[in-house]
Amino acid sequence: MKQLLHFLVVALIISLASCSKYDKGPNISFRTKKERLTNTWYAYELKSPNGVVSLDQTGDYFNFDKDGDCEKGTNNTFWKYTGSWHFDQSKEYLEINLVRSSGFEYEVYSYAFRIIKLKHNKLILEDQQGQQIEYRSFD
Repeated sequence: MKQLLHFLVVALIISLASCSKYDKGPNISFRTKKERLTNTWYAYELKSPNGVVSLDQTGDYFNFDKDGDCEKGTNNTFWKYTGSWHFDQSKEYLEINLVRSSGFEYEVYSYAFRIIKLKHNKLILEDQQGQQIEYRSFD
């Protein structure tokens, strides 16, 4: 009986450790993906597909709320985009639709980022060109 219990505990640990949805984790979280994403995220680091890393100097940020609304802006200029976000069906991609109105013109952007890491204070997204953008939250 003791061996069976030991086997079940080891099997549970292995299955939990191997079932992470995202490449860099977390392996287990008691918060939902939506709860972890709902925050203000500041761009911190950019990593090109060939591995070159640079710190973000623009002050770009995303603000995602729990109702699916979002905002993208920067601390260095006055531009701001508003729109919506949602996970794809597999919850491996974050889809973002943004609009910026300036007078009589509208700029519309749609993004589909692959989620590499989604923790309460660190978010890593990968764009279609393979560039990874690390965001950090200070809440």
